[in-house]
Amino acid sequence: MTQLKQIPVLFNQEEHTYTNTETGEMLKGITSTLIHRLFPDKYSGIPQAVLARAAERGTAIHEEIELVETIGIAPSTEEGRNYIKLKEEHALNFLESEYTVSDLEHYATNIDAIYEVEENVVDIADFKTTACRGNCLYAHTCWSSTTLTLRSATSSASGCVATSRNSFQWKGARTRR
Repeated sequence: MTQLKQIPVLFNQEEHTYTNTETGEMLKGITSTLIHRLFPDKYSGIPQAVLARAAERGTAIHEEIELVETIGIAPSTEEGRNYIKLKEEHALNFLESEYTVSDLEHYATNIDAIYEVEENVVDIADFKTTACRGNCLYAHTCWSSTTLTLRSATSSASGCVATSRNSFQWKGARTRR
């Protein structure tokens, strides 16, 4: 079984902050940094109450998927049930959720899920609930690298499953460690 490297970064979920535990330095979250730089007006004009509801929904779906994987609960949402179908269709072997990666100097982020394809080959997934209209969820690759840290990150994507309302889309990247 593939062993994932644990790094000295502590994620504080309540404050959504990352700290390098060896140096005490605070690290920036990569997702918010990229969104602010690449899409500064992405949510302009959307009422704060709508954004808050969307964030709550996304968090609830993420948490449900994590509980499906970590303690084996049966999903209660359509997105959760579709997640199970996605795993079965693509023979995804779950390794870990909320896996923290970092360059240990500037940035860190959590990867929603990592799946073993074969020994030392993994798929990396990021679940999104805001990318489509209606009630759907899709997974895509954030990045892949040989060390699963941002220092040596390289992007690659391959494969796609047709998506429709209330379904998943899978864009996977294969990473050899």
